[in-house]
Amino acid sequence: VVPPTVVIESISLGHERHDEVTKRLDYARFGVPNYWIVNAYRRSLLCLRLESGEYIEDASGENEQVVKPTVFPGLDLPLATLFTR
Repeated sequence: VVPPTVVIESISLGHERHDEVTKRLDYARFGVPNYWIVNAYRRSLLCLRLESGEYIEDASGENEQVVKPTVFPGLDLPLATLFTR
């Protein structure tokens, strides 16, 4: 079984710990190289990269910032367009 290149998780209210901790450990064990966490409540995006079996921050931003994950060179994610009011 081959893991996907990236998993994008959207935080659910009341399930924050499960989404941010439990799933993070599960995806690392499965060998998913990139795990992104979208939090619409905080208006943030955290891009994590798997290194030596653990996730480290690759890129992050909130509100109006632009996130540039290194796994996809040239991809700019303007959060203002992702989180509309």
